[in-house]
Amino acid sequence: MTSTHFNPRTVLISVFLTAWAAGAHAEPGQRNFDRLAKKLNLTTEQQASVEQIRAAYTPDRDARQAQREEVKALVESGNADAAADLAASHAREAVLRRAQMRNELSQVLTEDQMQQLDAMMEKRRDRSGKQRRRGQRGGFGDNTG
Repeated sequence: MTSTHFNPRTVLISVFLTAWAAGAHAEPGQRNFDRLAKKLNLTTEQQASVEQIRAAYTPDRDARQAQREEVKALVESGNADAAADLAASHAREAVLRRAQMRNELSQVLTEDQMQQLDAMMEKRRDRSGKQRRRGQRGGFGDNTG
């Protein structure tokens, strides 16, 4: 079996891109894309290509929900090992999908645009982490600590 190693920076960028792509289902996602296109100074051709890539990699909400339900059913049936294996498999698929998306984007964007995207992703990740530490984002229990 071949071991696959991921560059942490690539994984983080992939996470950002997937979160960005997940907004494609509604108008706010379009606003996010418009803002991103403006910040990266995308050409019309790049915008069209990035939209196609984003559409191809935007996870189907129904499929994601079905995956969560499948894992939940295994947990509730007492089969924690199978649930963990399935959840890990889904996570691996998501990481690979994000890495593929990033690779395709790197074929469309310039090196400078990719660096700008990296910086934007890092800023977003930092902001999300601060919100989680303050208990402003989902989680379990009372968000007091």
